Amino acid sequence: MSDHLITEVLKVEEEADRIVNEARQKAREITVNVHHEIESIKITCENEYRQKLEIVKARIAKLQKSGEEGLRNESELLKKKLLNINNKSMEDAVTWVVKHIYES
Repeated sequence: MSDHLITEVLKVEEEADRIVNEARQKAREITVNVHHEIESIKITCENEYRQKLEIVKARIAKLQKSGEEGLRNESELLKKKLLNINNKSMEDAVTWVVKHIYES
């Protein structure tokens, strides 16, 4: 082969090696960028999940408090009704005793 042809082949090989190396470097950079993006998305999703979880926890606590308050109110109402029933029963019992005492 002539020196000129050998020189041209070597230049083409050098250019091909350079292109391959640049492509490898670019692929590494893209891979690193993709990993960074994935990590960023993961962190964002975790933060959004935590925020939503806190909102749900707050809603649950509010519902529990509301439910407890409703049960407490219902309990107080039932206590009053029971007390009224007991008072009425006592009144009826006293009336009955007094009536029977007077009838005797």
